[in-house]
Amino acid sequence: MNFKGYIGYIFLLTFTYIVIYFIYIRNEEDGIQKPNAYAKILNKQVTVDNVSKVSSIQQNKTKLTKYILYWTKMFGREDFYYGLGYEPFQKCEYKNCFTTSNKNYMDIRNYNAIMFHGPLYDFKKNGKPSARSDHQRYVFANLESPGNFNKNLNYANGFYNWTMTYRMDSDIPNPYGFYVKSKINYTAPSRDQLKSKKSLIAWFVSHCKASSKRAELVKSIMQYTPVDIYGHCGTLNCSRKNGHCYTLLENNYKFYLSFENSYCKDYVTEKFFNIHNISVVPVVYGRANYKEIAPPHSFINIEDFSSVKELV
Repeated sequence: MNFKGYIGYIFLLTFTYIVIYFIYIRNEEDGIQKPNAYAKILNKQVTVDNVSKVSSIQQNKTKLTKYILYWTKMFGREDFYYGLGYEPFQKCEYKNCFTTSNKNYMDIRNYNAIMFHGPLYDFKKNGKPSARSDHQRYVFANLESPGNFNKNLNYANGFYNWTMTYRMDSDIPNPYGFYVKSKINYTAPSRDQLKSKKSLIAWFVSHCKASSKRAELVKSIMQYTPVDIYGHCGTLNCSRKNGHCYTLLENNYKFYLSFENSYCKDYVTEKFFNIHNISVVPVVYGRANYKEIAPPHSFINIEDFSSVKELV
């Protein structure tokens, strides 16, 4: 072998060693060496075990209690009209939530969510939580329209994480009511029953001056047909005890004016929802998509008419 052949042979051996080193030795050090048949089986068993453990952890997480604190009252109610403890969630898909109004029930940092009645919450009067965890959500709860409670909330910039209001674009939509398919077969009133109703239209109202100017609209209607007005704004009265007003309404009237006191987006109150518990047709006035809210042919929307005269 001459000198050039010897140098070539040495170079080939060196190159071969380097290739072998990077393919096998370095891969083994990095943990990516191709496993043998036994390693494949072992790896499969470990993977299944890990998936089982992860699944078990996820199931346990769904069972972990989520704690919610009512920091303020909602119109004088400590339970925000929902209830306390686990009870409000017994008919829900997720039952692992617990509510309380007791600020000393646990460390303030451990609550998952803290609810505030936004329009009436005052930092000075009601105080602020002494500490706040990254996982917590501060919830602005409200059922009043801006027309009724127009409060400057600039002071709360960056304070709340979520909103829970009647508006459907809230983080947590919380309307005054909603409709579900009834399990009871409903029987519509007969013609004779409808004929027995002596009056046409009624309106129960206690706030005479509303931002929606509904009173002016009722006056326009009364130019074409009588409207019986009950409450502070009218001449008639009925007792609210034991649902007497609704009984009177169902027995004597065909239509009821479900006119909202505020003409605000999605603002639909019990003035509309409660009427569907009796055999009376509500005539609605509000800034909401009633067709998405209620069953078809279950109401009359004045905005579907070009004039009050056409409506009547």
